[in-house]
Amino acid sequence: MKMEFTLLRTRVARRMLLLFLLCAVVPIVTLASITYPILVARLEAGRIEQLHDDGKGAGMLILARLETLAGMLQRASPAEVNADSTDDGNPFTEIATEQADGRVSVERGQVGLLPVLTSAEVARLSAGKPVLVVSRSDRAPGVYLVVRSLAGSGAYPRRWGYFTVGSAIRGLELVRDGIDLCVENQQGPLACKAARDPSTRDAAQLTVRWPVFLKSEFGAPGWTIIVTQRRSDALAPLAEFRRSFLLGLVFAVVLVFVLSHVQIRRRMTPLADLEAGTQRLRNGDFSSRVVIESDDEFQSLGTAFNQMATDLERQFTTLSALHRIDHAALQDHSAGAIAAAALHGAPDLLRADVVAVATAGPVNTSAWRLDIVTRHEPSARLADVELSSGDIADLQCSGDYVVVADGKTRPAYCRMLGDHGCRELIIFPIRGQRGPIGVLIVGLRDASAQHGDVVTSGRQLAAQLALGLSNVSLLEELDSLSLGALTALARTIDAASHWTAGHSERVTQHAVGIAEALGFGAADVARLRHGSLLHDIGKIGVPPTILDKPGPLTEAELAVMQSHPAIGARIVESVRAFRDLVPLVLHHHELLDGTGYPAGLRGDEIPDLVRILTVADVFDALTSDRPYREGLTADSALVILTNGVGTRFDARAVAALRDMVTVDSMLSAAIGQAGAAALSARDERLPIGVDHTERAA
Repeated sequence: MKMEFTLLRTRVARRMLLLFLLCAVVPIVTLASITYPILVARLEAGRIEQLHDDGKGAGMLILARLETLAGMLQRASPAEVNADSTDDGNPFTEIATEQADGRVSVERGQVGLLPVLTSAEVARLSAGKPVLVVSRSDRAPGVYLVVRSLAGSGAYPRRWGYFTVGSAIRGLELVRDGIDLCVENQQGPLACKAARDPSTRDAAQLTVRWPVFLKSEFGAPGWTIIVTQRRSDALAPLAEFRRSFLLGLVFAVVLVFVLSHVQIRRRMTPLADLEAGTQRLRNGDFSSRVVIESDDEFQSLGTAFNQMATDLERQFTTLSALHRIDHAALQDHSAGAIAAAALHGAPDLLRADVVAVATAGPVNTSAWRLDIVTRHEPSARLADVELSSGDIADLQCSGDYVVVADGKTRPAYCRMLGDHGCRELIIFPIRGQRGPIGVLIVGLRDASAQHGDVVTSGRQLAAQLALGLSNVSLLEELDSLSLGALTALARTIDAASHWTAGHSERVTQHAVGIAEALGFGAADVARLRHGSLLHDIGKIGVPPTILDKPGPLTEAELAVMQSHPAIGARIVESVRAFRDLVPLVLHHHELLDGTGYPAGLRGDEIPDLVRILTVADVFDALTSDRPYREGLTADSALVILTNGVGTRFDARAVAALRDMVTVDSMLSAAIGQAGAAALSARDERLPIGVDHTERAA
């Protein structure tokens, strides 16, 4: 349960639960929002129609009651009036008879001053028709009903009956519960029958007005029946419906929540497994697999996920192998390194038991390098194999791959692999621009295995091997071409004076030897080689008269001579590929004590490669003939360099050079002893001192 509860807290679970709820609630709420206003409008219209009926009924009843009262007043005798005085059906509080001479006899109540009738009203009485007069004197609004006595003629004798409208309608069952009834004329309200306390009335109510026409029957202006009902009372059935609807909605939401909760709990476990598997894939674990046994779409999704993980693992493994080949081609520049990179992890990538790579040797050789790896043994190099012209022709003419089944004759270059239990070989030729440059051999113990994935990955690996080996060959050619061009340029510069012929090449040989002895990397050695060949390129701007002058240089000539490092740096800097050589060209005359030129650098300010070049340059200058002196022996040159260790020259570079040069044993014994001082004194007379170092190279 805790696991399931945790699952329900995931974003997917929350979204699914929300989706279920929305699918249930939204249609219901939408339907309710559409139908509810319609129901309200229809119910309100029905209530108004009922109020119309109530107003009409009340008006008809009031009119009938007035007619009844008129007949009662006209026919009843005084004794009958008194007998009915307690009858609720007799609303008259005052009854009197008026004679033609003005005499008034009171039959009931206390009759006050009677209203004056109009001529029209008198005419109606003369015609035997009743007259209705509304009185608003000092009493509450009341009504005088005037009729002519049956025994009279003309307008006399008249019988007057006074009553209030409220007493007239009090006994009438005109109004249903919850409905108010009011009667009014043109001057205002006459009477009201309230269904409730007026203080509890709502401002929101339904109102219907119905006219009661009295002109024809009673010669009086019409009355208006006003029927009102609180809107809340009118819509009470709808409120009950609303409560029932809300209860139903809550029940539906709870039911949907429970059902969706159950379904989500059933679905979350596969989703959680898939999410965990996806996280492992994102973290680089392509061996991740999920196990889903739900017999539904999730199981199909799990199967597709596992297949995707397998494909991704294979693709990334292939890309890693191709990357290793590229890296080896760019970094090591050797066929052996490329073969080793290709064989790393190749059995798993190709699902093979044995994988081998044979790479062609130098041009005009038939020996091919053979490297092998198995599932249980690391890669190893076997003895070189000889490929005949027929083998090479077969590789050239074959397709992308060749399958050699068990029992068939295998090529000679495959026999060195041994048996290893492989019943089938798949051979992928590796072709370059000039023909086959290698071959990828895949050995399978199970000959019935499908070749689809093996062939696809093998083609990719063989293509990348071809690219890597071709790049190595191209880089070797480019290096050879670049080095040849630099050598030719150095010879051209040195040829400006026969005294410096071969100087740059000899300096390069010494400098490279010192760097290799000191353990510098291949990149630094290559940079030093190129820089050494170009270090004197600035002498192209020094006139031959200065270069070949046998005597001391003037200050002006000395300035021109010392400008050649800066001239050379500007020339080299203009070529983007040679910009990293600028420090070697610019500073190869700098000395540790700061007495060099052109910048006067000291100590650690001078790069290590520049220090090596300086030692090699001075050594060759000392041992070469110049127009102003003869060359020294190697032993003498080494003594001068040794004496300058720590002040002018780098100690490690001088020591490495001394190990490279065969030194006379007697002279070597003098180094560091008394003889060294004598040699140093002799050397100070040579044009190699601090003041003349610029002539040394």
